[in-house]
Amino acid sequence: MAPNSPAPKSTQAASASKPSSKHPRVRRDPGAPKRALTAFTYFGNTVRPRIKATKPTSTFADTSQQIATEWKAVGKEVRVEMEGLATKDKERYEREMLAYERRKKQDAANALAYEDDFADDESVNSNFTGFSEVTGGEGALNEEEVLQVRRRRGEG
Repeated sequence: MAPNSPAPKSTQAASASKPSSKHPRVRRDPGAPKRALTAFTYFGNTVRPRIKATKPTSTFADTSQQIATEWKAVGKEVRVEMEGLATKDKERYEREMLAYERRKKQDAANALAYEDDFADDESVNSNFTGFSEVTGGEGALNEEEVLQVRRRRGEG
């Protein structure tokens, strides 16, 4: 087969069903804190409404180019102001991330302790057939349902 000739149809169909990359996209935890904004992002957020007002039909790319051009030409005092906002936001992110990681570790420890409490209790295991009795549906409780049960009991 020549290097530039198309692949056979059976190969094309098989490759179309494969994921586009070797590493699937990792979903962001909705409970995790949002990332800190950069000085350029703060500048763009303040300048974008003015640019869109003067050129309402400009595309996203045109607007971004205009923001980048203005950022390069901006004075030192504006840069220092935007960098100060970015520094405060970075500190906020670091604080929230520490709290989030602590909370995540605590939840994992609570889940292990909760499982350990019932793992050795034969009377509970023999009388209880599964979480489907509690939930009225099939399968085990998800993390959110477990947290709700703990809150009702006053455990979390």
